[in-house]
Amino acid sequence: MPPEKQPSVSRVQFIERFVSRGFNYTQACDAYEAMVSLFEDAIVQGRRVNIGKVGALMPVRMEPKVVHMGFKTDGGKLRKVRREYVLGRRVKFKFNLHKAFIRQHQLGWF
Repeated sequence: MPPEKQPSVSRVQFIERFVSRGFNYTQACDAYEAMVSLFEDAIVQGRRVNIGKVGALMPVRMEPKVVHMGFKTDGGKLRKVRREYVLGRRVKFKFNLHKAFIRQHQLGWF
């Protein structure tokens, strides 16, 4: 099954992994909440997040740009109109796998 079709890893799997490492359920929930809040803070601040030997979540700053739209809908009818929108500065995040991780795990789908 291709990676994009597989079910995602959710909170439950994180809690189970923490418990298997010796945390009790309450500690595992606290550790998960702490981890998520650290991710939230880093994303809000636009900072890079290194995730162990796996990779890094990196901010990509995008400059403002003008977007042209050549139509407008009026009551279900499409009219040809020239409109321009200005998209301000924005940040997207991308995840980069470390090359050593890719080599070590021989990721064929990558």
